[in-house]
Amino acid sequence: MKKGKVLIAVLLVIVLAVVSYVAIGSYRLKAQAKAYLTEKGYATEEIQSIKVGHSFLNLILSYDEWNVSVQFKDEPEVVYYLTSKNKELVFRGTSGGAEKRSEKHIDRIYPIRSQMLEHKIDYVGDNSGVGALLSYLPTFDENYKQSGFEITKNKGLIVFYERNEKSSSDQMVFSNEVETYADYLFECIDNLEYIEFKAERPPISSSNPVMARFERKDRTAQSGDSIVGKWENVRKTPPGEKLHIRETTLEFKADGTFSGIFEGSPIKGTYDTGAVYTIRPNKEYASVGMLKMPARVKNNEMKLGDVLLHKLK
Repeated sequence: MKKGKVLIAVLLVIVLAVVSYVAIGSYRLKAQAKAYLTEKGYATEEIQSIKVGHSFLNLILSYDEWNVSVQFKDEPEVVYYLTSKNKELVFRGTSGGAEKRSEKHIDRIYPIRSQMLEHKIDYVGDNSGVGALLSYLPTFDENYKQSGFEITKNKGLIVFYERNEKSSSDQMVFSNEVETYADYLFECIDNLEYIEFKAERPPISSSNPVMARFERKDRTAQSGDSIVGKWENVRKTPPGEKLHIRETTLEFKADGTFSGIFEGSPIKGTYDTGAVYTIRPNKEYASVGMLKMPARVKNNEMKLGDVLLHKLK
């Protein structure tokens, strides 16, 4: 009996600790976000809402543990996402319907993009121009630093990183920011076809450099195509066949939210717009197998993980 009471007491302490951790963190981040926006010149009456989200699952999966979503009164259809990194808020992306998305506040919240565009070049072969653009890239992994770049014959760009002398890390891990900066580089270098980020020397435990690769054809796949609308599986199980293709029917709204059925299970969440849409299910739906994933939309078809969907008219 005593053991049962002790166990209950321990569980209550754990629950209280978790609740306190999230509540205190949320309060701190909201105050930090208000200060961040004040530094950018925003008045309280310009801001519609500031919401703080937390996910232990994201922490386990090496995603952002905390996120802050900001909406402005003059542009309520767009959500600006910030995340906490090394106790500082950094811009992560936006969410909103493609037709209504104008991102009025993007350069004010995150001036790096506008600064990079001032160095826009026509050709990836412009070494000095590429060097100027790469100087704006942040440290994606605190254990590694940028060490140089290489321009390939087929209009590619390889950015090298080397391990800091004091670091004992044997693995290079890119933060989520790398996708955002890859998009900026495609926007700033007209004929750039692909970008590779890699370690100059292989990590101790690996024979191959750790690498992130992005291609223009993938990053710009949504050009002219909107995710807003209703979608369903392209292929269904034919009569008489044992093969079972679980139902996927999703509706994406212009306010940056979606809901429906994903492979037979209910799902709700939000999506970010960018060169490629990013689907973000609400944390209570993570168990259905859909975590944060890219969605490429072209010619009224969408590839979402291994599921191919078509847009309903």
